[in-house]
This record gives sequence, structure tokens and C-alpha cells, in this order.
Amino acid sequence: MVLSVSKNEIGKHAYQFEQLKSETTNLVMIICNHCPYVLFRMKAISKLVDDYKDIINIVAISSNDPGPHPEDHPDAMPAFKTLHRLHCDYIYDADQSIAKGYNAVCTPEFYVINKNNTITYHGELDPSHTSNNLMPSGSSLRHALDLTLIDKPILWEPNSSFGCSIKWRKEE
Repeated sequence: MVLSVSKNEIGKHAYQFEQLKSETTNLVMIICNHCPYVLFRMKAISKLVDDYKDIINIVAISSNDPGPHPEDHPDAMPAFKTLHRLHCDYIYDADQSIAKGYNAVCTPEFYVINKNNTITYHGELDPSHTSNNLMPSGSSLRHALDLTLIDKPILWEPNSSFGCSIKWRKEE
């Protein structure tokens, strides 16, 4: 069964797809190869993945239509994964159903899903931005992961992710 989720609704069930594992914490990252906001944060994202990959299940997903940005083509994903030392699955959402199921709007966008298949966090990596003096660290996402791992609630209102809009396929 596929459950639709809405933005800013904590406690919702997670959209199901093959790489999601039950009875463990999952991190779903909507990213892509071309987005300057993703590229700005890739070192911190890769470090976070390395720090948590043996504790949780992590999957990165590219949902962009590669038409406007050929660098987002699925054939370019393995080189991107290698270049940025992204040590998790990086899958292509060919029909964009995963992004739609999560109501994703931008890249990067992050979802923490607890062992009960409930989204506990949907928000930013951290407060860094290409237009401020903060370097990406993953602080917001790390704190959310740590709380989820010990079954503690996230009691702050997460800041929304900020980045490039998802490149949706034009309906024919």
C-alpha cells in the first residue's frame, strides 16, 4: 500500500519503495547531480553517510527529469557517487513516484524514518546556505537521527530544506 505524505506533518507514515528497510531507522535523501545546493553540501552529506551507514539504512534518490539537465541522467549517477564518495545506494526515481510519494519539492531534501515506518524528521541538513558564512556540517539532520535512534521525539519545528526545485516531467 502506498501512503501519500504531506509536508510538515510529523508522524506520518513513510512512502514504501524497495530500498526502505523495516524495523530499522532509514534516511531518505532526495538529491541530484547538478544542483548547486546539493554540490555545496556534498562533503557534509558524504561524511554523514559514512558516520551513520553502519547504524541505519541510507538511500539517496535522484528524481529529476534529466531533459533540462543532462548531468542528472541516470548514466551519470555512478560517477557522481564515486566522485563524492557517497557510500550508500543512489537510485534513480524514473517515474518520479518516490518524490511524489514524499511530496518532495527540492534538492536536497531529507527524511528520517523510524523503525515503525513513521517519518520523524523532514527538513534541512543544517542551517548552512550558499549565501551565508556557515559551512555545511549536517547538524540538524544529525540531531534528528540521534533522537530517532533512541526513540526520543523531535521537539523543534524543522526548517524546510532549501535548494533547486525538482525537475518534473511534463505531462503529455
